[in-house]
Amino acid sequence: MMNTPCFLTIGRRLLPALGVSLLLAEIGGPLLRSAERVYATGDAVPTVANNDVIKLSGPSGAVTLSNGQVLNVSGSVVTPGINTVTANNVTFTQNDPGDDTWALFDASQGAATRAIRYTSATNNKGLLTLDRVIIANSNENATGGGLYVAATADVRLLTVNGDTVFLNNASTSNGGGISVQRGSLEFAGNVTFDSNKAGYTLSTDTYNTSNNGAAIYSGGTATGTNFTFDQTSVFLHNVAANSGGAVYGNTGNLLAFVGGTTFVGNTARAGSGGGIYLNATGTVTGSAIFNSEVLFDGNTAGANGGGVFTAANASLFFNGVGGDGGTTVTFVNNRAGGGGGAFMAGTISFAGKLLSINHNAAGLDGGGISASTGLTLNGAFDISSNHAGGSGGGIDATALQINAAGTLADNIAVGDGGGLYARGDSTFSIGSGVSFLNNTTAGLGGAIAVAGNSTLSLSAQTADIVFQGNQAGATIDASQLTTSGSLSITAAGTANAIHFAGATDTLALDAGAGQSIAFYDPITASDTTTLTVTKDGVGTVRFPGTSPVTAATTVNAGAFELSQGAV
Repeated sequence: MMNTPCFLTIGRRLLPALGVSLLLAEIGGPLLRSAERVYATGDAVPTVANNDVIKLSGPSGAVTLSNGQVLNVSGSVVTPGINTVTANNVTFTQNDPGDDTWALFDASQGAATRAIRYTSATNNKGLLTLDRVIIANSNENATGGGLYVAATADVRLLTVNGDTVFLNNASTSNGGGISVQRGSLEFAGNVTFDSNKAGYTLSTDTYNTSNNGAAIYSGGTATGTNFTFDQTSVFLHNVAANSGGAVYGNTGNLLAFVGGTTFVGNTARAGSGGGIYLNATGTVTGSAIFNSEVLFDGNTAGANGGGVFTAANASLFFNGVGGDGGTTVTFVNNRAGGGGGAFMAGTISFAGKLLSINHNAAGLDGGGISASTGLTLNGAFDISSNHAGGSGGGIDATALQINAAGTLADNIAVGDGGGLYARGDSTFSIGSGVSFLNNTTAGLGGAIAVAGNSTLSLSAQTADIVFQGNQAGATIDASQLTTSGSLSITAAGTANAIHFAGATDTLALDAGAGQSIAFYDPITASDTTTLTVTKDGVGTVRFPGTSPVTAATTVNAGAFELSQGAV
């Protein structure tokens, strides 16, 4: 059960509000002297000019986030309405900061409240500083619960400075935490989004089925619209009525996570992308890029992409650093009612120390990963114990390039391809040091099912490739898939490494000196498949058992060993 954020008030003297008369100025106008004012509960909503500082004053206390983290509050303000900011370089901060303390900006007073509405009609670059500020409990009957960025052009950019928390904000429309009408948004400091809701009505405690982006919603659809997170970003237990349990990126958007990022327990109730949804249409694409540590844990989508969903012509890049001290990407315990338990995307690329895809589940194809255009792995990986109600227990892909060592193990599919489902007419290339271990399917292809007219290339140049303990034709109980995200094997199948089902398929084997490709499980093919097998390299291919398949086989170099009754 989700922890409920709470606020505990401890008595403290309120500081008097100071009224300051200000002239408004746009960013391009004359530089005005900055003014400071103290803003306390009961004060009128302040009018601000360029460079002003608003100091939040009130009772001290503590806020507990849904992950148990406690934030000490030096002062809290309950705002009576919408605070509209039309000036540039405005700062909200604590009036009386202590050691590691925050200010609470509480918008819980009445219906249709929003903490901040930022608008700049003529300026292309804006700056808003939220210096250790918690924006909480907004209840907006329109888009943008905690912060609404009103912009009239796609070239607008708002930079949010400072460490900020958006907590328990709600919108009956899109963007429970933040909604951006048009243009780009950059977070220069650390930011946390916790328990925000989109498409939610507080008075009835109900969700609709159409609104998106519980933490952040992007309304801009132009190429060059960027959402950038320069430091650490954390998304906890946000809920969207439709898609984008935490973040909804629109067509043409770039989502750039420069610092480490965490998505835990976010939900897209009716739609796709439990953590992130990224749209794309026609020639206007989009990308989500992660440059540091990544964790997606326990996110859920009613449709596709338990952790992340992108449209077929959008891209998902993990651009980390490999080797000792490198970056890790972890997707664990995510679930999708449709495909892609961990993530479903168009083009997917991983570089880094380790990609860990474990214990994810999908109601359809791709218990771990579903790649509708192609998947490239340039770093070590562990894709294990994922479950699919369709095909591809570990991976469902239309094209594949694996250039690093890794393991696909203990994945289960009700359809075909316990470890990998290779769909479509394409090339699937698997390099050195890859092991397929103990994967199981109720259908065909215990480790790999090749569905189209494809080439499967296995190249063991620097380390062995191994198939062992994989089964096809097992009896699988799927009754708990929708409730607990798990499949169970009730009767074992028969050993099987690869099944070819296309009209014409090719298995290209290449082993370097001292290396081997070992099939401890046999390969099979449909009766209508014309299979061609080629062997290159001075290394060895081993079939230590019977493979009931007919293939035109050419051995150009090295050894091709058949033993223990293999024919």
